[in-house]
Amino acid sequence: MSNATASFPQHILCLVDGSEEGCRAAHVAGCLARDLSSRLSFVVAAKPVKPTPELESYLVLEGLTGVEMPLPEAEAEACLQTALTIARDCDVPDPLAQVKIGTPYEIIAEYQRAEAIDMVVLGHAQWPLLARATQRPLAGRIIENLKLPVTLVP
Repeated sequence: MSNATASFPQHILCLVDGSEEGCRAAHVAGCLARDLSSRLSFVVAAKPVKPTPELESYLVLEGLTGVEMPLPEAEAEACLQTALTIARDCDVPDPLAQVKIGTPYEIIAEYQRAEAIDMVVLGHAQWPLLARATQRPLAGRIIENLKLPVTLVP
């Protein structure tokens, strides 16, 4: 028999991407954070925007050179707002919501280093057989390399 005590996550990270599964994951993450009294962060993975010459000039005038600007998909931005509403409905105090540039795996690894997350909640769509055979699912990479528990929401 082990003397180890069960520990609950103190900070849960949920990736939202605009999919139905991502929005359902936001609901589950909100309920988990409420029930476990955990901090909750929602994040959208985005691609960097290439500014127009006019915007580039403005950024130079404002001293904002070298800053990458994220461009989330419209559906992901809407899902992020829905996630915040869900968290508030679940009585989660001060959920964090951010748009970050990078792949979902890179963003989760960054959060693990900077924010001390200890659980990830992801929406999960069923992959076609060929895709499963040729690509490593994100959840598996998180569990193996980052040693974080992952909750998959169908």
